This record gives sequence, structure tokens and C-alpha cells, in this order.
Amino acid sequence: MLKRDSLVNRCVKEILSMIFGGLYPSGGKLPGERVLCCKLGISRTTLRECLARLREMGVIEQHQGRGTRVKRFSRRMIPADYRQSDYGEVALDEIIVARAALETAAAEQAARRMTPAALRHLGKLLERMSDEGIGLADFIKADMEFHRAIIQGSGNRVLLTAFDAIRPFHKYSQLATSYLSNEARSTIAHHHRILAALKTGQSRRLATAILDHMNDMKRYVRRKSGSGGTVNGRGAYGPATSDPKGT
Repeated sequence: MLKRDSLVNRCVKEILSMIFGGLYPSGGKLPGERVLCCKLGISRTTLRECLARLREMGVIEQHQGRGTRVKRFSRRMIPADYRQSDYGEVALDEIIVARAALETAAAEQAARRMTPAALRHLGKLLERMSDEGIGLADFIKADMEFHRAIIQGSGNRVLLTAFDAIRPFHKYSQLATSYLSNEARSTIAHHHRILAALKTGQSRRLATAILDHMNDMKRYVRRKSGSGGTVNGRGAYGPATSDPKGT
């Protein structure tokens, strides 16, 4: 288990990555506490410590009854320890393009080499993602494991190493595309199509299913919003998280 200070630092970096990436731009409002806790998989106590550090850095301002807003600030104000990943220098569409390149490159070998056991494992991950009671953090973990398992199943160690190398950016792309209504349902549907393509052993069909999934994610590049709301219509990822009053 992460020590509290390490967990707070990780959450500060993740919120900064979303701010730098334009998900929550200067002058924009951060979601309420319930939304951020669900998105980051943390407690309210940890979140409040994280927000306190961001406030001390001059990144956000909090006002009773008006929520939390992102201030205009210089990146030079941010301590170096929080700028190491530098997510903000990479646009969301660049991450999606990189993911698509890796995963479609693995498609031909994965379609031929995935074992029955590996396919059953993917099916179990999909079942976990479809559980109405799953939290956002666990959903993201299962989602990442699903994509990694496909590349691992291809038997191409170079592609697997490359996938692991961009894991922090992969996590950012998941956080950035996990807050609009019905997103869980859409993601699960894409994963079902990917798994169905894998079972046929047709690499072209698999590559098309992966590209369709990545192209669907690109709508977030054009549709960035910091609003709250339930993650899907069924209330998955826990209880409803809309919080119009903000933090």
C-alpha cells in the first residue's frame, strides 16, 4: 500500500496532468469532490490534502459555495518533482495515435497466437469491467490490463516493452476520457468487438476493431469538459457523482 504522502503526490501529478492537457483549463472549474475521488480512486481526506498542495502552488483557488477553479499560472511555479512526467507537453490525440500504432501492430500476431487461456482471461476482464458496482479506479486498471494482455499475447516483447514505457500516458488518456455519460457502456462495447475479432483469428478484423475504439476516443480531443455527472447511465463506478455545487 502506498504511504499517504506518496498517494497525495501521485494524485497531485494526475490532476496537474489533466490541467496541463487542457481537460481543466485556466478559469475552468474542477469537478466536485465525489467526482474526483471516483476518478482517481482516492478518499476525500487524500483529495483534500492534494487540493491543499495545489492551492499552495497557486494552481487553484477555492471559494465556499463556488467550488474550485483553475487559476492562470506559470509552469515554472510548479516544483520540479511534479513536472517529471510532463504530460502537458503531449496532447491527448498524440497518445491515442501512439496507442493505436502499438496495438494494431500487435494485431496480426495476437490474432494467430492468443491461446484459449488468454482469451478466457480477456473475457473475465470484460466481466469485471461490466460489473455495475465497479469503481472507476478498478475499471481503468482492468481496461489497461485488457489492452496489455493483447500485446502480451502477440508474443512481441518489443511491442510489450514499448506499451509499458508509455503506461503513464496511457493512464492519462484513460482519465481524460472517463467522465462523459455512457462512456463505460461505450468502452465495454468496443472491448467486446475486439475480443470477438480475436476469437475469429482474423488480424484485419482485429486491427479494425482496435482502430474503431481509438477513433471513438478522439472525440474527447474536440469535446473537453470539466463537468461532473455519472460516468454511465447505469450508475456504474459507484453512486451517482454529479455535484453541481463543486468542491
